[in-house]
Amino acid sequence: MYVGCKYYFWKVIKFSEKILDQFDEDRDRRWFEHWSLVFVPLFLFILGLVFRIMHWPFASLLIASGLGAILIRNVIFFFSKSRSFAEWAYFIGRMFLVTTLILHFGLRFYSIRSIFIGLCVFFVGVLIYWLKRDIGDLNQSENLEDDF
Repeated sequence: MYVGCKYYFWKVIKFSEKILDQFDEDRDRRWFEHWSLVFVPLFLFILGLVFRIMHWPFASLLIASGLGAILIRNVIFFFSKSRSFAEWAYFIGRMFLVTTLILHFGLRFYSIRSIFIGLCVFFVGVLIYWLKRDIGDLNQSENLEDDF
């Protein structure tokens, strides 16, 4: 039985080009979906945190450059397709918080008030996104009940 299954599987793989309604699973990745745009900013940020813990020089520069690269990557990913109002609110809150952290760690603009304001703006964006998602789920469940 195993040999028969193996033979059948090999035939399916061999003649998969002849299937007319087969989905194209290997879509071409765009340049901004490359793995380096995800892991290099994260590596810079973690390296900066290690430098900060060890009290080595250039820690603030590494943290700020890692956060700046994350900020640029988030902007590129966000504008790659159209978004709803709730996603815009979350995006603006996230950008405000990351910008506040860049000012705090990179330019040594130490103000607890600015970090608190950044966290509040981020919280409002998350709250809008969360409430909009819950309202959308309620509307969708009402529509499903109306069909029955």
